[in-house]
Amino acid sequence: MILASSAHWSLPPSLPALIAAAERLAADFFVVGIDRHTDGKETRIGEITHCSNSAATPVTPSEAEILASQLMFTGITQEQWEAFFDV
Repeated sequence: MILASSAHWSLPPSLPALIAAAERLAADFFVVGIDRHTDGKETRIGEITHCSNSAATPVTPSEAEILASQLMFTGITQEQWEAFFDV
């Protein structure tokens, strides 16, 4: 991911703390989303999720959900995951 400032916003000074906190919390999980919040001075951790949109968005095509579940729960490598999802 490339992060850059623009004329409309800038990266917060607490960005290293935000990233470090997320990395520590995510270390034991293969896939996890960590919401982080800052006012530029303090860092707060919000929701920790393992599926996007509270799992309310259907996966399309439907066969992809079955395949993704099989991949996730069979101990695949990071390289296999990235190849499957074209990361």
